[in-house]
Amino acid sequence: MTTNTKSHLRTISNLSSIHLATSITEVGRLPRRIQVSAESRKDDGEVYSRIQGGPETVKPARSRKSILCIESDAEERKAIATVLASYELTWSDMVEDARELYRLQRFSLIFIADKLPDGDGLELCEQIRGEDYLTPIIIMTRNPELSEIDTRIAGAQRLIKKHHPDYLKELRALADNLSV
Repeated sequence: MTTNTKSHLRTISNLSSIHLATSITEVGRLPRRIQVSAESRKDDGEVYSRIQGGPETVKPARSRKSILCIESDAEERKAIATVLASYELTWSDMVEDARELYRLQRFSLIFIADKLPDGDGLELCEQIRGEDYLTPIIIMTRNPELSEIDTRIAGAQRLIKKHHPDYLKELRALADNLSV
């Protein structure tokens, strides 16, 4: 093993003849592989010869200030970038690009415009929520008919109305309070 790689073996449970353990291989501080195995102890009967779970990849951890912003309007992007200047912002103006960014990175918060050139922001929210129920998602809209209930059904925590005079202050407050 290199100096950056550590392997830990930890016993979780000893149940009569079953020895259950996890093995976590780490590179630096980030887990790269998580493996679970169970096997019977010698002379306790061969109930299990060896059962082993496969490796699972883990997205790299991101800072508390990393935000994915999915917005196609250039003026809105500029205003949001100004208000959230102290955050690490990753931008996308298309649903497909946003999906790829989400697959590759972990974010502490996601802002999604409800209408994008190649799709619907609420549908994207539903797809992300199907994979990740912890990362806060905020929907941003200019549509006066879109309701908070619609966004909650899609899986978002909040709805921000862009036509509201204090929407940028609200956006900043949500970023400060909801980043995980």
